[in-house]
Amino acid sequence: MRRAAIVLIAVMMCAGYSFGQSNGLPQWKVAKEFHIQNATTQFSKVKIFTPAHGGLYRLSAYISASGMYVAGWSAQFDWTDSGGQPASASVIGGTGKYLSGQQALVILSPQEHSPVTLTVSPTGSETATYDLVFTIEELTN
Repeated sequence: MRRAAIVLIAVMMCAGYSFGQSNGLPQWKVAKEFHIQNATTQFSKVKIFTPAHGGLYRLSAYISASGMYVAGWSAQFDWTDSGGQPASASVIGGTGKYLSGQQALVILSPQEHSPVTLTVSPTGSETATYDLVFTIEELTN
């Protein structure tokens, strides 16, 4: 019985040590995270991330707005892809009956040392506040 307990503890320690190890498989590693709540500020082409090297990245973004009817905000992410072409992704959050929070998940391959920028601007005719969250992750070995 004692030997079985010792073996069980040894197996559990080995399993615990190897849990979460990549074993050479690619994994997503957070490179940039941002969140803001109840914001009313608009801005244009703010540099949010500059990749140190080429590769694959994953952009996850969510925006929602609250306020008067027909009000909202948009967030647009721009970058230059590895082939030198401009690329973008956007999310729009509004307060109307047909437009609420929106999310996006984009795989991108930005050009090395070329920034990813963010533009946030209001949509609609009324004022509103917005909540914005985004994460940029790098695929690593």
